[in-house]
Amino acid sequence: MTKFSNYLVAWLLFFPVALPVAGQEPSEIAALQKDLSSTEAATRDAAEAQLRDLADKGDAEAAGILSRAMDKSGDRQAAIDILRPAAASGDIPTIQRLTWLLRESDADAGEILDALRLGWEAGDVASGINYARGLTGAGDPDSLRIARQTLEAASSRPGFTAWADLASMRKSGVGGATDPEGAFRATQEAANSGNAWSELHLARMFLNGEGTEPNPAAALDHYQAALQGEAELAAAARRDLVAGHLYRNFDSLSDPGAGLDLAAEGIAAGDIGMVRIVATMREEEGALGARAETLRQQALEIANQAAAGGDETAARSIFDYWHKLAVRSPEGAREEAAIVTAYGALLDRPRLVRHELVNLAQRVEGPAERAEAVALLETLEGKDYTAALLDLRTHKNLYVQALQTRLAQRGYDPGVPDGLLGPRTLRSFAAFCESYGVEAECENGPLSWQIGRAIGSHLDPGDDPAEP
Repeated sequence: MTKFSNYLVAWLLFFPVALPVAGQEPSEIAALQKDLSSTEAATRDAAEAQLRDLADKGDAEAAGILSRAMDKSGDRQAAIDILRPAAASGDIPTIQRLTWLLRESDADAGEILDALRLGWEAGDVASGINYARGLTGAGDPDSLRIARQTLEAASSRPGFTAWADLASMRKSGVGGATDPEGAFRATQEAANSGNAWSELHLARMFLNGEGTEPNPAAALDHYQAALQGEAELAAAARRDLVAGHLYRNFDSLSDPGAGLDLAAEGIAAGDIGMVRIVATMREEEGALGARAETLRQQALEIANQAAAGGDETAARSIFDYWHKLAVRSPEGAREEAAIVTAYGALLDRPRLVRHELVNLAQRVEGPAERAEAVALLETLEGKDYTAALLDLRTHKNLYVQALQTRLAQRGYDPGVPDGLLGPRTLRSFAAFCESYGVEAECENGPLSWQIGRAIGSHLDPGDDPAEP
């Protein structure tokens, strides 16, 4: 090092020089900020003019100072406008403040989305998440597609918190293809990050094998975690656990006694959803059955009181209980009719149709009358259709004619729907079973509930007959 270099280093150590930075010198902006509060109008006006000039050139610090001053003075629109050049240049803090001001001023949703898009394009993950959520609210296919793409891209960056949103889109196929495995992974991330509702979703995925192998033990662990959540979440988890235990969905880990304990807790807590589960639960045997029946009667009493007060869930629960009996006994049919008379306004159309069909089934004679009943059945769709179809199974000819009608709609040619199991109809059953790979269901015979459920589940009239 030369002598000159040594002298220069020493001089800089004792007399440091402030190096220039991009834009206006911080000391000058600070002075302008001070002048903005001057008691002299000329000084204030000059400071505002210089700060505005800097802000118009994209200086974020100047824009922030002037924007806050304008907002404080009550001119929020000016406060918003002065931020736009710096926001357009990609300054994230400016974009965040612009977004906040737009929301506070109840700006147009499109304007807020534009600000969020700027933040996302500048690399702000939080802006990206809110941008995607805003697009999801728009609901049109293009917006949903961009929302999905945004969340997918943001999920690979630090600070991503919208795992539950992404899981929902992957599961439902909103904005793109369905991705069960991806939905499962996203739900795990959401649960790991403390999203309590994702514990419940994860439990259901493990139980039903959605995006992963079924794992009843893991499902139970996550249900227990969900039980520790807030009241609504805990109630939902409790209902799932009761149904899972009573219907043996947890395989060898199912514990009907524990299910009844949880059911009693839910009823004591006034959970009308639990009342519904208990009112319509399966019959048990022995001491467990006696306990279950006592609990059922409590649930029905609560449901009756709630239905009298106009509760739809309660009215539908009572109907479902008696409808199951109405299919099998005259007493059940009379009680169901009384429920329809008392609470018909609280019942949905599919239940009312099922009630009418059960009554019609007692009286129809001949193919023409059966065709009228089948036409009423065909006004239902999906699970409602299947449930109503299975109600008719004890009425052999009507049940067969309903199946013939649905097979004919899908091109399996059972011949004229007449309620008779002729060779042509049997061949159409066999063709359906082979097409959909449900030979196991067909082994139970054409009058079985298994084949009725298979036809109801697979032969939706809206599906393409060539695409089983």
